[in-house]
Amino acid sequence: MKIAVVTPPVRDMYFTPGRNSALGMHTVSSHLSRMGETVTLFNFPGDNPGGFSIPPLKETEHLTPFLIQGEKGPVSFFTGYRQFGPSFEECAARITATEPDVILISCFAFAYAEDTVELVKAIKETGCTALIGAGGGGVSAFPQYFLASGIDFAVTGESEKVIPSLLKELHRTDPDFSRVPNCYTSIHHNKIEGTVPPSYFSADSSDLEFIWSITGETKKTRYISTSLSRGCPRRCRFCSNFLTHGREFRKVPIGKIISGVTQIPTDKHTVINFEDDNLSFDPEYLFEILKIFTVHLPERSFMAENGMDYSFLDSSIVKALAKAGFRQLNLSLGTLSTVSAESEYRHLSLSKYENVLEAAEQSGIAAVTYFISGLEKDSPEAAVAALRYLHNLPTLTGISPFYPVPGLPGFTDTELFLTHSPSLCRGASFYPWNGTLSTAQLVTAFRLSRYSNLKKKGGRSETECRLIELSEREHRLYTVVRKHKGNRIIPVPHLDTAMVEMFFST
Repeated sequence: MKIAVVTPPVRDMYFTPGRNSALGMHTVSSHLSRMGETVTLFNFPGDNPGGFSIPPLKETEHLTPFLIQGEKGPVSFFTGYRQFGPSFEECAARITATEPDVILISCFAFAYAEDTVELVKAIKETGCTALIGAGGGGVSAFPQYFLASGIDFAVTGESEKVIPSLLKELHRTDPDFSRVPNCYTSIHHNKIEGTVPPSYFSADSSDLEFIWSITGETKKTRYISTSLSRGCPRRCRFCSNFLTHGREFRKVPIGKIISGVTQIPTDKHTVINFEDDNLSFDPEYLFEILKIFTVHLPERSFMAENGMDYSFLDSSIVKALAKAGFRQLNLSLGTLSTVSAESEYRHLSLSKYENVLEAAEQSGIAAVTYFISGLEKDSPEAAVAALRYLHNLPTLTGISPFYPVPGLPGFTDTELFLTHSPSLCRGASFYPWNGTLSTAQLVTAFRLSRYSNLKKKGGRSETECRLIELSEREHRLYTVVRKHKGNRIIPVPHLDTAMVEMFFST
């Protein structure tokens, strides 16, 4: 049986190479290949990593006042939308040219549900009669949404427990997907309804494989991403990890990593990015992994761009990470407000966090600290207080506007996501889901974080120094725009002036 496994193009304001690892697609492909199927991979965002400009998405017109054409430089916002990957029509043509019997589409985030739907529509318009299924994190959040696109089945959760039963049905003349665990099927055409799977099945540790992918390459450096654990026992209300992977922490067996790592080329310096949400949950396992990579890759360094939970770290662990080859420590705070932390079921110990940060500075590791703006108990004052707190510490600031997906606490009513576009379920939409910060205030907090990072940048240009001087003197944010053959410094319009004043006067 010929199976096409597909990651659709993405429409967004940005899409970094690290987000293009498509580990879900590679996991499915690996299992299918081992079971004797003929698999063709289509990772469309990787075909055009720079993307091409597209008109603004109708659902995000609320951002139009905040986009400055020609804006550039370290404090810039976004300037417009791009499609990362070929057109949907070209994607459909390339898929159907392989004459697949089955097409499996991986939607890794609900924010890109409409991209999956557009691809399905384009495939259908070619007259292709292959069975079409979809899975991944986006589908796990709201499988019924995808059934309305005309697909034959939607798979939730982890693929390891699904694929054997799914293949058994796919090989039948008249498949019955109700026999497949975690599988939803359509009841009525063009209606968002579906059968309920019998129960939720998650993979055992012994089922997990070592999967990795190359996300970028230069003459001297190769970038790869992998994820070696599943599930998180934390119950932070803003995190959707549990919808796909459950709450039991599981790890890829060490033996599989030892065997699999030998497939990674050794001809270049290799940067290994761990996409795990909580790999530091088991420090002993983490350091054993680092040793395995080190033995095979003499020239390597490590990152964990999704962020490490600081509560699982201490000064000795941080120093050991530095010695092992970590060059940057991405720390996940979630929130810096005690009230918000309690509301979100999120631990908070700023003293512990500061000790971790101090150890990072002493070890020569750069630090980036992430927190979320726009949570249920947030406020403009709290957002500025968090920004000022981080501004005075040896760390860059990463700020993420809150966005929900179906199934999060407080967002379990799926009707909400039938009246709101999935495009709003991404940080870059700056949509005021909780109403605690408006779009203008979310954008202001984002721009203030960019300004704070500029202040900590070494080797600033003359233009950047002038920008800082104007901003501090006038208590107003400025930015750089491209004008004809030169650059101009202009004030940023439409910001929340009270928040900007609070930041500069504190």
